[in-house]
Amino acid sequence: MREGHQVVVTSSEAAVAYGHPASKVYFNEDDWTNTEIAKQDYMKSKTLAEQLAWDMARDKRLNQPEAALATVCPGQILGLSLIPWVRYSSGSLKDMAEGKTPFVFDLLSHYVDVRDCAQMHIAVMSNPGTDSNRHLSFGTKGRLTEVPGIIREEYSHLGFKPSPRTIPKFVLWGLRFVNGDVDTIYSRIGTTQIYQTKYPEVYQYQYTDLRQMVKNTLDSLLANKMLMPKSKSI
Repeated sequence: MREGHQVVVTSSEAAVAYGHPASKVYFNEDDWTNTEIAKQDYMKSKTLAEQLAWDMARDKRLNQPEAALATVCPGQILGLSLIPWVRYSSGSLKDMAEGKTPFVFDLLSHYVDVRDCAQMHIAVMSNPGTDSNRHLSFGTKGRLTEVPGIIREEYSHLGFKPSPRTIPKFVLWGLRFVNGDVDTIYSRIGTTQIYQTKYPEVYQYQYTDLRQMVKNTLDSLLANKMLMPKSKSI
């Protein structure tokens, strides 16, 4: 275990990879979300919160122990849950299973199993070499359009048959000027982003299969009765 003081803050890829032109393909820990362009509340709040953490860590009046700071920026977190309520990421799968999202965006998403994300926090805390660094956290990637198919294949017997329909990008062109959420992701629709961490040696992922992460998430929601079957077939 490392010696000295260190704080590890959970941030998000939302603080890294949004508000950039479609021509920007590669992202690493040096990148920051442009909040002048990415005005969606979640992206903006994650970015501003992490920037504030770094400002506080560098301020010797506020950080008198001179504790080192490191941040972890996970992609979409899926998997088992220890809490009896629906989180942001699991909520998106819940809505999809319940048919509340009749269309999906053609977005590439970077996913991380919650167990990997937790273990990565421990690895960062234990390693003095992580001081003053940001760390992207993702175990696998896949297009959002894949997820409805996984849910249909694994849970149709429970009545969950989400639509695999995709909203064409041209339909969203005008909507982006009146809807901040659409405008935030518009440049990423139908494109590919490549996340390349600068510190691959910090943690080696163990739970990286997207299908299994989706299953673990929905099984956890079902077990905690936060998602109810639509049919009687169990």
